Amino acid sequence: MRAADVLIAAAFLQEPTDRRRPTRLGASALRRMPAADLADVLDVPLSPAVHSAAAALHRPGGARRVLAALRTADADRIPLRRALRDVSVPVTLVAGADDPLTNPVPRPVPTVPGAGHYPQLTHPDTVARILDEQGSPTTT
Repeated sequence: MRAADVLIAAAFLQEPTDRRRPTRLGASALRRMPAADLADVLDVPLSPAVHSAAAALHRPGGARRVLAALRTADADRIPLRRALRDVSVPVTLVAGADDPLTNPVPRPVPTVPGAGHYPQLTHPDTVARILDEQGSPTTT
């Protein structure tokens, strides 16, 4: 198996925004949030992936770690862009057509028609097809 990275809806390649609403919620609220409510907050359909995400938030420390990562994401934009530029393994980027990347990248970026910031949740089959076409690993 060859080493490769896949980045889906890479927020550090987009303009900062407040649309990622989970940061407005506390860890205790996220820890207890049912999957259906999480889907509503993220504005995505309820799916097995959302159930999995909710289960991860319910684990000890899961919600706290997610919120910490979201809160520090803006500070990490420049170092992450540098890391992407300098990475030595192939990288496949995928973005939702309704949530495009706004910073230049040195490669074409396939987009998922009709998808916003969470194409892996709203259009998993299309994301899988794109990754297959790009020769990227879809499982680890």
